[in-house]
Amino acid sequence: MPRDYMEVENVEDFLKVAEKTDIVIRADPFLLVNYYGIFIYIDLRKLKSQDIRKLLVDLKNKIIHVRRHKTVSSLEELL
Repeated sequence: MPRDYMEVENVEDFLKVAEKTDIVIRADPFLLVNYYGIFIYIDLRKLKSQDIRKLLVDLKNKIIHVRRHKTVSSLEELL
């Protein structure tokens, strides 16, 4: 099933959406939120260090840091 991804470049725009969600996924270099089935993300590499800090501080209680991800076809394959 295809997924829709939308990139935002503005910290304030990302914060508006992230504040309405329960979790924010941090998969460096991206922050992602799932908002009504659409993944909205911001690329941290494109931001100034003070903007990155603002995002991480403002969303610290919602961020889940993902170090790596794996694609599997079944639960048995994962185990």
